[in-house]
Amino acid sequence: NVAIGLEALGADTQGSRNIAIGNNALLLQNHTTATNSYNIAIGHSAALANTVGVRNVAIGAFTLDADTKGQRSVGIGYAALSAQNFTTATETYNTAVGYEAGNSLTTGIHNVLIGGGAGDALTDADFNIAIGKGALSADTLGSSSIAIGEGALLNQNFTTATAAHNVCVGHATGNQITNGERNVIIGGLAGDGGQTHDDCVIIGYEAGAGALTGHDNTFVGKDAGKAQTSGQANTYIGMNAGENVTTGSVNTFIGSSAGVGNPSNKLTGSNNTAVGQGALQDVEGSGDGNTCIGRDSGTAITTGVSNV
Repeated sequence: NVAIGLEALGADTQGSRNIAIGNNALLLQNHTTATNSYNIAIGHSAALANTVGVRNVAIGAFTLDADTKGQRSVGIGYAALSAQNFTTATETYNTAVGYEAGNSLTTGIHNVLIGGGAGDALTDADFNIAIGKGALSADTLGSSSIAIGEGALLNQNFTTATAAHNVCVGHATGNQITNGERNVIIGGLAGDGGQTHDDCVIIGYEAGAGALTGHDNTFVGKDAGKAQTSGQANTYIGMNAGENVTTGSVNTFIGSSAGVGNPSNKLTGSNNTAVGQGALQDVEGSGDGNTCIGRDSGTAITTGVSNV
């Protein structure tokens, strides 16, 4: 053992292969039978309350300082994992790196939280990955989400145990989602306006950036579906595809600027299909049920219906 600092590793009688550096580091650890515990605690009060937990790494003041019996946790940074406390021997596999990362987590397991304040409101939540300052920082009981990027999934918050299965990658992606589930959002500011949408795939800078509440939508490309607020089962693929649709459903626009629409009279119609660069690019308002295939096809259609 290595113990440096006032009362560092001061209670243990038979624990071996520990490193405790700092005032009160591993203060309460005490194995009453010969045990190779392999704990590392560096910093003021790091892993202070640990009694028989093993194979933990706590680096930083007050890091992992409440846990008594948790095992295989890594906390690096001031107060990281500072609320974690397992009262029975539990292999937690939590990793928190950054100032106060995961500092409200009590009994959640298998979380990876990296960045200042990442996942810092989670309590009893499992299987989350949050990387970036403030990523997934409001959620308390949501599980199985991935947030990568500063502010990604910033406002997600499930107040009952929920496996959300949201994946958000990019600066501020999905940062207004509160309780939407099963979304995949990739790209800076992508999907950053929606709160409750489910089962959407949004990929591209500012794609799906409106206050989206619909479900089963797929937007791929810069600004694709940017203004969509409601509606379901829309598919927009290509830069600016469906950019000025607001409330339509079951629209399919494939190609750069396909169904881009009019920003002054946004499309509310449904059941439109446009395939090709610029196809149905001027559709607006109540335009509905139009089918246009080929580059720049249907460019004269605005509010028309049922044209082929």
